[in-house]
Amino acid sequence: MAGTILTMLHNQRSFCEPVQSTSSSIVWPFDAKGMKTVLYPNRLNGAKNKIPVPLLLSGVGMRRKSFVVVAVDVYMIAINVSPAVLQRAKSWDPSSSFTLSDVLLQDIPSNSDDVKVSATITFMREITQQQLLDAFNEAFKDCGADSVQAFKDTLSKSLGPGNLKKDETITFYWLPKGTLAMFKDDSAIHFLQSPEIARKLLDVYIRRGTSVSPELVDSIESNISRVDSTVV
Repeated sequence: MAGTILTMLHNQRSFCEPVQSTSSSIVWPFDAKGMKTVLYPNRLNGAKNKIPVPLLLSGVGMRRKSFVVVAVDVYMIAINVSPAVLQRAKSWDPSSSFTLSDVLLQDIPSNSDDVKVSATITFMREITQQQLLDAFNEAFKDCGADSVQAFKDTLSKSLGPGNLKKDETITFYWLPKGTLAMFKDDSAIHFLQSPEIARKLLDVYIRRGTSVSPELVDSIESNISRVDSTVV
């Protein structure tokens, strides 16, 4: 298995942004590692004829996979949050009983359907679609089987046929009421409403001790207080 995966892994990539960003003249308070610092989910909001809320880069890290004596880069992940969510996160205490996912996914008492959090995953290597889907098995082991299957079916539709190629990007949006939106590059957006899966998926990336990228967790905890929510 390791040999099969290793033969599919190639060189690292530069980031390909699936949505628009602001001017590159903005100086970010930490190294964005090539990821866009401000995103506008225009494709999600375009049909509603409204200006989308900007999502501000709050952390970036690499997902690595170890094979015996070597660790290879699989994908880079960036977490962006809305200004309202960012303000809430700035007051989060890592030593409290509330996880960062609790804070980021808390519904604001309003009728807003704005994106709260986004995860932009950019592949450094080629992997199979099945390898990506199977990677969620451990993280979702305590979730209902029907919910897990619904997530995998929705993600599979978003990915389309074939392998995930180097330079391709998957984007997840966390919306109110436990709704996830997901798409690959310029493909159609697919939705899943499952508070259980939405919370677990965010934990996969940002919860200390269970994250697939400790580097991402360190980046968020070190930098989120430094991001200016009024930068746009």
